[in-house]
Amino acid sequence: MDELTQRRMCKLFDIAYTVAFGELPFSQLKKRIELEKRHGVDLGETYCNDKQCMNFIREIGSYMKGPMLKDIEAKNTYFSLQFDGSCDKANNEKEVICIQYVNESSSKNCSGTLYQSIRKTCEEHKLDLKTVVTAAADGASVNFGCWTVILTRLMDDEPWLVPIHCVTHRLELAIKDSFKTSYFSTVVDELLMRTYYFYDNSAKRWRELKSLGERSGTKVLKPPRSTGTRWVDHKKTALEAIRNLSTIVMHMEDLASGERSDIKAADIAKVKGYLKNLSTDKFRLYCHFYLDALSQLSIQCEKRSIARVSLDIDVTMDAIKSLYLRLFRQSEIESYEQLDSDITRDRQNIICKISQCMDSRCKDFENNNILKSMSIIDPVNWPMDNKKELADYGNCEIKILVNHFRDAIESNSCKISEIVSEWKILKMDLKRNHSSDKILKFEP
Repeated sequence: MDELTQRRMCKLFDIAYTVAFGELPFSQLKKRIELEKRHGVDLGETYCNDKQCMNFIREIGSYMKGPMLKDIEAKNTYFSLQFDGSCDKANNEKEVICIQYVNESSSKNCSGTLYQSIRKTCEEHKLDLKTVVTAAADGASVNFGCWTVILTRLMDDEPWLVPIHCVTHRLELAIKDSFKTSYFSTVVDELLMRTYYFYDNSAKRWRELKSLGERSGTKVLKPPRSTGTRWVDHKKTALEAIRNLSTIVMHMEDLASGERSDIKAADIAKVKGYLKNLSTDKFRLYCHFYLDALSQLSIQCEKRSIARVSLDIDVTMDAIKSLYLRLFRQSEIESYEQLDSDITRDRQNIICKISQCMDSRCKDFENNNILKSMSIIDPVNWPMDNKKELADYGNCEIKILVNHFRDAIESNSCKISEIVSEWKILKMDLKRNHSSDKILKFEP
């Protein structure tokens, strides 16, 4: 390979890495190459397509994986497991297993049953399951249960393993339980989905709605899908489109007027059915509260410690209990005074249900001694301003954790008798030499 081609390939590999790191589709490679060429970068005319992007990323992954596996094998470090399943466009089931280490993480697709895949993946990466400490997964029946599910089988072999039901999943389930059978679920959710299909299935209707918004000086958002894997985010996006409600109602009233020869009788009847709720002040008012509630409940827990997740949940519940209505003016709703008592009553019922469901779904954070004890690992909780309190802080919890993970610790040739004294040394060292470091500061 000549020097010019080598320089071009290095730049192309850099762009492909950016695509992979940003979790972007392979099609982004060509667009980013075009952008670089506008900046005067010489990238040649070859290797500028989706297939080559896949090949670049595959080579980068192979290169990064080798040294990482050697490092893990040499250190025999502790690790955690995360796994989830989904289906691709061809409805073929895919399983993703993530092995998370102290310093690095790697993932590998496996076939066969998930349990065997986990053990096979660990063997391939030369990981000893005797040093696994936690396993996180969603609440699918294949993961959590009493008898032959994945985590139960893992705990039969490693009884110290701490299973963690994905916090984001359980919060979404709590929210879903809270709104079940209410006006929000039976009417608002149903109409949001029907409105989405009404405009998504007809380009003509969407053009008419957009044109109506332009003539009235209103920026119209196309009604989006209100369900999906992360249904809370989908629902929030759909509710944001409620700003277009008056324009949507005007358009549907025109369709249902019976004065247009291009509208079928069946469609007129369907639209009239939608308008029975869409055109009411009650629907509008409840949509605003629904959006308020879901906005408060959007907790991002992917990069938070257990202790900070518990704090996020407490803060969220305080926000829920003090919810207020927004995004509208009372003057916009003619029957506000009459509806105020109804929405106040239903609002209190929903808030109460949210509190009960979240307490039920997240009670293990308070009842599980191991999870509670793990909170001492987060330096944010340390009493850094009080030397005596710091000296005593976490000593009992460390003993609880050592007793629980004793077999895993001993299998890694650690000296149990020195852990408590090393814990005390760690606290004093951080206070004296690292108190200004970012790790000891709260990350909002």
